Amino acid sequence: LLCASYKLFGIGLLSSRLPFLVAGCGVLWLTWRLGRELFGSVEGALLGAIVMAANVQTMTIATRSTPDMFLCLFVSVSLCGFAPLLLGKSDSWRSYAMAYLGAGLACATKGLWGAIPVLFAGVLWALQCRRSIPLNRLAPAGWVLAGVLVGGGWFMYAAVKHGSGTLGAFFRDQTAATATPAKWFLISNVADYAAATLRHFLPFSLLLAAAWFAARPQVKEFFRRNRLALWFVLGWYVLVFGIFSFGFMRRTRYLLPTYPGLAVMIGALLVVLMQHAKAEEWVRRLSVAILAVGIVFGLGMAVMGLRLDWRLALAGGIVAGSAGGVVAWMRNCDALSSMAGLGAWVIVVAPLVTGFARPVFTPNYAADLTRELSAQTAPGQAIVALGVRAELVSQIRLLSAGRLEPKAYATEAWPAGIPGGAVCVVAEDGRERLAAAGYRLTLAGYRAKGVRASDVWRAWRSGQREELFSRKQQNFYVATPP
Repeated sequence: LLCASYKLFGIGLLSSRLPFLVAGCGVLWLTWRLGRELFGSVEGALLGAIVMAANVQTMTIATRSTPDMFLCLFVSVSLCGFAPLLLGKSDSWRSYAMAYLGAGLACATKGLWGAIPVLFAGVLWALQCRRSIPLNRLAPAGWVLAGVLVGGGWFMYAAVKHGSGTLGAFFRDQTAATATPAKWFLISNVADYAAATLRHFLPFSLLLAAAWFAARPQVKEFFRRNRLALWFVLGWYVLVFGIFSFGFMRRTRYLLPTYPGLAVMIGALLVVLMQHAKAEEWVRRLSVAILAVGIVFGLGMAVMGLRLDWRLALAGGIVAGSAGGVVAWMRNCDALSSMAGLGAWVIVVAPLVTGFARPVFTPNYAADLTRELSAQTAPGQAIVALGVRAELVSQIRLLSAGRLEPKAYATEAWPAGIPGGAVCVVAEDGRERLAAAGYRLTLAGYRAKGVRASDVWRAWRSGQREELFSRKQQNFYVATPP
């Protein structure tokens, strides 16, 4: 899919992100569909889709060139198939196709991860559904085999073409621990995964907490009426949470495939709780308070931007103005519409902060290096990246639309293993070696440590954005041969 995007639109930043953004849109539609299947509420499913769209992890992963969004898409397809099968609402061929082919596509995307929905369906069937649903009805042999072929076909092809060792390497990659846990790592890992879930669902996790506290009897009734649907949503989350939080790595993005279920549960529960006057009042007041914070934050950005950078001023003005507009709109609409407006505001604000405000505080050294390399590299001249991260090499290739092709080498490879006459990209630790060999070095970019409040204050007083980066961490140079 990524190669197809490059073929259609050329190599560039947009084409590298577009397939994943489209996959994110697909996840939102599947979230709505899952809400209809589990809770039957049109309003709850729509609000759940908004909650999922406003989730910071969804917005982050949908704009990155990583397989996690496609994994979430295919796992969501599988869950949308298993939901009617396990709840006894449907046993059509579409449900089986979504359940097992979706899991197969998830396996093809990210290996053994894709088998977890099938494992979950089997566990939930054994605990809640085995008396009412025969096993051969839940897992027909033909559809199970089709899922295995879809999921394992690529790995079988790789084993035939490159030998069985590829399967061993794949298995070690999927199961072996790659990090050594520190003392108390397990406890802190569980706490971080739990906190990440609450953080990623802001501001709706706060709204739900307020409504829950205001209308506790209605919450109990909701849980009683939707017992099996909640088993499905919470059981899926607990299974994935347990697998990854008790591991030796901290990757909270691995929880993303559980978020569509949590989002529709939040949406359906909020729809029910908004029928209680006290819960509606608390949610409305909290929504206004959140937007008021947004107005203050936006105005602060705008004032800072007037002295530092126009992008910061523009983003701050839009953040404050849009928050004020939503507050004014809330005065004439019900609580559900107010929450939808708040979610839309979050969806608008997040790309603004990422696209306009964040670059002000983060030097884009990959873009700076790409510009300098383009200026100093002759057509056909070799480019060598000495001792720099592979990620930086990939970014240079992408930002140059494929025109620059740096080859990565370890610093120790200098000079014997380096092509003669090559232009070099080198970090600080290799600068002296090239200077001693007569190379002309040009400072082309630098990484900086996190910006401190004192850096911001000093930059605002001086009106110089460069004051933000007083703590340079690593310089990068373009070195041209003598």
